[in-house]
Amino acid sequence: ECALEHNSGGERVKKAEESKVVSVLPFDVLRRDIELNHTKISHSDNCRAHAEWVIQQRLRFPQARIGVIVNQVDWAQSVARQLSDAGHNVVVLHSAMTSEHRRRNAELLEKIIGPNGNATGVTVVGTQAIEASLDIDMDILTTDLCPSASLIQRIGRVWRRQDTSRSERIPEIHTPLIRVVDGVEVSEKLRYPYYKAEMLRTSRWIQQHRVLKMPEECQEFVDAASVSFDDLKNPSATDADFDQVAAESLMARKGKSVSYEVEEILDPEYRMANLHENFSNESALSLDGGDARTRLIEEESVRVILLDSGDSIPGGWQGDVEELRSIRSGDRERIRKALRASMPMRQSKFSQIESPISLADAKTLLSQYYAVEAHELYDSLVGFLGFSGKATGA
Repeated sequence: ECALEHNSGGERVKKAEESKVVSVLPFDVLRRDIELNHTKISHSDNCRAHAEWVIQQRLRFPQARIGVIVNQVDWAQSVARQLSDAGHNVVVLHSAMTSEHRRRNAELLEKIIGPNGNATGVTVVGTQAIEASLDIDMDILTTDLCPSASLIQRIGRVWRRQDTSRSERIPEIHTPLIRVVDGVEVSEKLRYPYYKAEMLRTSRWIQQHRVLKMPEECQEFVDAASVSFDDLKNPSATDADFDQVAAESLMARKGKSVSYEVEEILDPEYRMANLHENFSNESALSLDGGDARTRLIEEESVRVILLDSGDSIPGGWQGDVEELRSIRSGDRERIRKALRASMPMRQSKFSQIESPISLADAKTLLSQYYAVEAHELYDSLVGFLGFSGKATGA
């Protein structure tokens, strides 16, 4: 296998043993200063703030690869729709899309702006799905404020490799530019799905530094968003700090309450009644309706297969429900085809579906899914919309 290595003089030495080549990121790409443009907004419409900035940058740099990463699916849909309506070439990626839709868009992005891509004038809009799952290289990025660890992941999609054409796409810009939109103190909704304390702490660090030196300051930056019990002893500790520590402690306790000692279960004296009692106890897993949820990502999701009678959903199932139920476990190709139409759906959106059809009597893993007629609820550009009728901000 071919490997690219650096000798003591800094030159690459190619060892050709087979035809396959493994490339590495040059060290000077990993060591760099990141300009953090902290932008506080005085209103709660972060979607408009992102879209307007992208439109301005596109006028300035027509060939640029511009990225937008927001913290919620609805926001990604809103930004993407605004930019598409303005004539931009937009590629979208988030969780509220069929498996096939996500696959197509992910493959497209890696093809056009991946290691061998040479596309220009493209705008990428998405959520956390973009953070670590794609090997893509963007020129400039606008992102919602998020905890420092997530922000570092997002930074990793910008100036990812050496590109001699970058100066042609974004002349005048000589260092990676990350614009961070911060409206947390304006609207409570803009901190979701994260804790307010970690958002405020990340914001404070950015305002104090303005530049992130990578990799030297990465650990310091990550630590900036964390809150420990010792931090609560500090007179400057805020209500948000206490709320975060309490919520994280509660989640840790819930996790521990549903863990089991394997040694205990394997004990010959362990009775079937004990096994049933332990594994049928879902009290620690289920949250009642009055349980306040700190993060949207804690909301339960339902696995659905989207039925598409109108040929408008990428990968949508165009057969009927009985066909799904009739698939046998040995028919792997039809199972794969059905799963291409699948996606997770937040419980709050699922509860709006008037007549979801349970596939519990299916003879395959599809028994864990619901079928939903969705051709009028899905947009081929931005994904599943639910009953909003159009993509809007959250």
